Amino acid sequence: TRDKVFKYIKLITGMDCPFSESNSDEMRFIFKDIEDFRDAIVHPNIFSFSGTAYKPKMNGHLRLCHEFALEAVDKTIKLIRIIDKMVAKDRKSRLFWMFDRTADGVFPEEAFL
Repeated sequence: TRDKVFKYIKLITGMDCPFSESNSDEMRFIFKDIEDFRDAIVHPNIFSFSGTAYKPKMNGHLRLCHEFALEAVDKTIKLIRIIDKMVAKDRKSRLFWMFDRTADGVFPEEAFL
C-alpha cells in the first residue's frame, strides 16, 4: 500500500511524493501503526516476520478499539484529501462525495446517500 501511494503520486504529478512517515502524521499512522492490525487480517497466520524476528499477529487484534478505528478513518480521509490537493493542482477537488465526521463523531446523513 505504501509503495502504491508513492507510485500513484509520481505517476500523476511527475514528482516524488513530498511527504513520508517522517514528516506526515497521517502517513506514519497508516503505514506503521495500522500495520500489525492489517497483517493480522490479510495474512492468516499467527505470526508475522518483522525484519529479524517473528512476532504474534494477534497483537494487532488486541490493539483494535473504537478510538483506534476512529483515528484510522479520520487520518485516512485526511491523507486522501492531501493527495487529492497534490494531484488536482488547479482543478476542483473530485472528493465531493467524501465527508468528515461531525463534532458529534458521526458522519452526516449525506455521506450515506
